Amino acid sequence: ALAHDQGHTDGHKKKLNLCLCVRATHNSSSDTESTNRAVKRDDGPSVTVPPSAVHLANALDRDALDDAASLSNLNEPSLLQLVGVRYAARTIYTRAGRVLVAVNPFDDVGHLYTSDAMDVYASAAGLPAPPHIFELAARVFRACAARPQSVVINGESGAGKTESAKLLTRYLIRASVFSGSAAADRQAASVGEAVRRALQASSPILESFGNARTLRNDNSSRFGKLMRLHFSLGSGEDDAAL
Repeated sequence: ALAHDQGHTDGHKKKLNLCLCVRATHNSSSDTESTNRAVKRDDGPSVTVPPSAVHLANALDRDALDDAASLSNLNEPSLLQLVGVRYAARTIYTRAGRVLVAVNPFDDVGHLYTSDAMDVYASAAGLPAPPHIFELAARVFRACAARPQSVVINGESGAGKTESAKLLTRYLIRASVFSGSAAADRQAASVGEAVRRALQASSPILESFGNARTLRNDNSSRFGKLMRLHFSLGSGEDDAAL
């Protein structure tokens, strides 16, 4: 139960408006750290929960922040609440510091990944922009000029790891071949496109060795994948390895 203290009082009792459709009332004068809390869910009867199930909450106006690291009280319920509120608004990406949290929308969201969207994040260095897989990719690409970078994509079956890897690779390939010279860009783009097609063509081969149907995904990868992209300064992406 995650409590939002709105400051409402009723005698010696304090009413707490809780996240996740939960409400609770407790006697603050007699409660101790070991006293169970009476909790009433909006969708069910009152229940009693141990103190360990009650966590400090954040102000209601912080329930849709872009970055979970900005929450005053960061715990599992508050993180779930933040991601849930943003997901309900069809916002599938949330920052958590340097980590990007992505929730599978189970819907067609191709409009989020257009060439125009790539250009927005490619030119938004240092400027505020909504959390996005392209934002992460742009940050990685810029940092590659100083030293090699690594991106770890983790999640449950059906969470969208494979699609996220494709989007990340797509951005990096496109960013690496753009130089501003029309002739050079056309030549580099053909190389980048060849690399992209080779990576895409490799997926069915790998999947034939280890995919399976799960409760959440009919085509779940049953293996880990290490992908290496190699770049040359000034000439874009040279090759890739799996």
